[in-house]
Amino acid sequence: MRLPWLPLVVVGCLSTTPGEQDVALTAFETLSINVSEQSFKLTLDDGGYSPRWGPCSVADAKLTAQLNDISIPLIQRGGKIGTSPGDDVDDNDCTQAVLQLDMPPPDGPSTLKLSDSSTTLICHLPDLKTARQATLIPPDTEPWTLRSGQDVAMQWSPSGDLPLWSAFFVELLHLAAPHTIDDLIFIHDNTFEGDVLHFTIPSSTAPGSYILELSPSRTVRCGVQRPLAQVSSTFTDFIIRPAITIVP
Repeated sequence: MRLPWLPLVVVGCLSTTPGEQDVALTAFETLSINVSEQSFKLTLDDGGYSPRWGPCSVADAKLTAQLNDISIPLIQRGGKIGTSPGDDVDDNDCTQAVLQLDMPPPDGPSTLKLSDSSTTLICHLPDLKTARQATLIPPDTEPWTLRSGQDVAMQWSPSGDLPLWSAFFVELLHLAAPHTIDDLIFIHDNTFEGDVLHFTIPSSTAPGSYILELSPSRTVRCGVQRPLAQVSSTFTDFIIRPAITIVP
């Protein structure tokens, strides 16, 4: 027999529908931004599982979003979509809040603004269409030849991209044979100045063939109350993977 469930406490007021609860924008745990050739889609998730014993979250009916100067319609507020009978209580099957614009994102960087009666979130988005590129400074033909312990500088594009991501990762993938990776070396403490990325090849790196994976975090900052938003795009995965050779 299941124990009686306790109400989920969330900022907001109770809706009139059993199994649902109105919540503020700041109560949603995850903001996901998914873009394609057909749409720009925002999904708000409260972080709970489904089905659940507690109520399903419902976004404020006055929630609005703008991408630059274009309004993004709220097409689904979230809430309850069904029940699965339990011993003593019903489990709520929940859906997510969704805002969607039926068009691709604009060219270049953009600004996303979300507002409800409780707060306003502003996300500065990178170019969601352009494939990323990096050029070694000074230039070299691929596969690039680098040394163990070498300080590396790379010109990154598109311009202005690097500071818009919440973090940036640099990894070396060792190739035991073509298309066979047998080791991964994470390079810490990468930095950037404008569009120039800096990092150091660890002095312990063994000579050989590698893939250098340069990867933005795929998350952007949206202010203090919503630190991060997850970003995905069918236009590009934001990562570049040049082949390199490490020499002593």
